[in-house]
Amino acid sequence: MDPDCSAEFMDEAVDAAAPDLKSDEFDVQPLQVLKLPPVRSASRKAVTRCRASLTVTSEVADAELTLELLEGEILEAFPVPLPLGETVRQLRSSGAILGQLSVSGVPPVPFGVQVEVRPSAAAVSSSTPLVSNALSRRNFVASELRTRSVAMGAEELKVSNGLNAAGEGTVVEVAVTEGHEAALTVKIRQAKKKELNKLAQQQALRLAMERGRYSSLLAQIARSKSRKVEASLIDEASRMLKTLQPKDGSFMTHKELGHLMKWSKATSPDGAC
Repeated sequence: MDPDCSAEFMDEAVDAAAPDLKSDEFDVQPLQVLKLPPVRSASRKAVTRCRASLTVTSEVADAELTLELLEGEILEAFPVPLPLGETVRQLRSSGAILGQLSVSGVPPVPFGVQVEVRPSAAAVSSSTPLVSNALSRRNFVASELRTRSVAMGAEELKVSNGLNAAGEGTVVEVAVTEGHEAALTVKIRQAKKKELNKLAQQQALRLAMERGRYSSLLAQIARSKSRKVEASLIDEASRMLKTLQPKDGSFMTHKELGHLMKWSKATSPDGAC
C-alpha cells in the first residue's frame, strides 16, 4: 500500500470516529498549582520559635531551684537538690518563654524570652503612629527593661550595735541575653557581709513601714540611704512618710532645747574668748 494513501486513510478514520474533537476547537487553560498547607508530622506538636539555654551554677550545698513556666516547656527537670557546679537545661516554646524561678529563702525572679511588650510612653510620643502601635519582642529579667537582676534572702538576721548583721543569706544572680535563642544564667552563692547589712536594713525599713510610726520610719529611711537599699523601696517609704504626722512631743523645738540646756555646764577651749 502506498504510504501517502495509508496516511490519508488514517486521517479520514480519525475524523469519522471523533468528528467533534478538532485541534482548533480546544480551549487550552493554564496549569493551576494548588497551594496545600504544610504537612505536620504526628510526633511534632508545634513549631519551636524560641529557645533558651538555662545554666545554673550553684555554690551553695543542698540548694533547691523551683521553675514555674506560664509559657514554654523545659525538656528535663532540675535535680533536687541542685549539685554543686553547673547544671544546664533547655527551654523551648512555639511563642514566648515566660515564667519565674526561685531558690529556697529568696524572693522569686520573673523572666521572659521573646515576650511581646508595648513601647513605653516616651517611645510612643516620639515615634510615628504606625510604630507606636507595634509590639516588640523582648528578653528580660525581673522587669521588662532589665536583663540583669540580683535577689537576696535570709531567714534570720541579728543586728548588733545597729550596724552589722550576723547570720547567713543567699544571693541569686540572674542574667539573660538578647535574641530568640537566648542564654539564661543563674548563679547561687552565699551573701557577703555588706549584702547582709543591706538586707538587714531593708527588712528594718519594711518593718517600719508596717508599723507606720513617723519617727521610726524617718530614721530607717536615713539609714537605708547610707546602706544603698533599693531606690524604689526608699521612694515608697518616703511617699508613705508624707502621709504620716509626728506625734506631739516627738521632736523638740529650738526654744524648748534652749530652756533644757544647762549653760553653766558649757565649757570652751582654752584661750577662747
